[in-house]
Amino acid sequence: MVTLRTEEENIDECQTTLRFAQRAKAVKTRVKDNTVTVLDSAKLLKEVEALRAQLNTSNMMVRQLQDERDQRDAEEEARLQQALLKVGVRVRVRVS
Repeated sequence: MVTLRTEEENIDECQTTLRFAQRAKAVKTRVKDNTVTVLDSAKLLKEVEALRAQLNTSNMMVRQLQDERDQRDAEEEARLQQALLKVGVRVRVRVS
């Protein structure tokens, strides 16, 4: 349903409105049942478990990478301290 004005100055707007109405009328809607059955819920529970396992694996990998980064940072800091001591510079690093 559209509303149009018949005055001549509104002709362009009326044509645009009619074109839009024609396109809107062509839109088809499909109704889909969106209920969860007992079988679907079992499938969803399996998917949740698989996602939890994937999350746990990802978390372990992140922790491992963080540990490797911390170890690499500590080794680099030690090498830097040794290099500075060789040239006679004493540096105290405070970690916050």
